[in-house]
Amino acid sequence: MVCLARGQRTQSLSRERPTMPNALQRFVLESGVLPRLLGLARRKYRGVRRRALALGARKMAAWAEQRERYAASLARMEDKHAGYLLRMQRLAPWASVVLR
Repeated sequence: MVCLARGQRTQSLSRERPTMPNALQRFVLESGVLPRLLGLARRKYRGVRRRALALGARKMAAWAEQRERYAASLARMEDKHAGYLLRMQRLAPWASVVLR
């Protein structure tokens, strides 16, 4: 993911000190590579859904449609709020206990 992020690098100067321990994480998040990868995943699931429908595999098509929607929603949220997916994963154990 770091290599992909480097390809997305803009020429803006970062105000972060290079010694910050999460500088790499911030670099990847600011690059916007994760929403792009999630968008690619959504397109792959759409292709799976279409092929499954063509073959008459309705359960597979329903599964692929569910994954397609999930990937699209994650891509939207990650695009709006960089780091959303990471925060969601880190808060999942807490949410499973508190939000029962």
